[in-house]
Amino acid sequence: MLAWESACATHRWLGLWPDEIYGSSETGVLAWRHRQADARLWQPFPGVKISRVDDAFHVTSPLIRAPEGLLLDDILHIEDNGQFSIVGRRGRVVKIEGQTHLTD
Repeated sequence: MLAWESACATHRWLGLWPDEIYGSSETGVLAWRHRQADARLWQPFPGVKISRVDDAFHVTSPLIRAPEGLLLDDILHIEDNGQFSIVGRRGRVVKIEGQTHLTD
């Protein structure tokens, strides 16, 4: 996720607010947001369904081959309208620009 300070710097430099895409290699694109505020929520793309399963979140999408979908490693807060925020991770592994990293 793009830090708010980086979003502001992008706006100052280009005169445009950045759009962010949320997803992974395994899931493909899942959601987007147009950053004009620090706490902007993510909007799922059409056909993407995210639901809570116990302490995890399950996603189905036209881009996910498995009909049962996949479990996400991210912890989400889902609003009544389907938009969501990312509030944490279940695991310590993150992949950034194709590189796998362990978080503290």
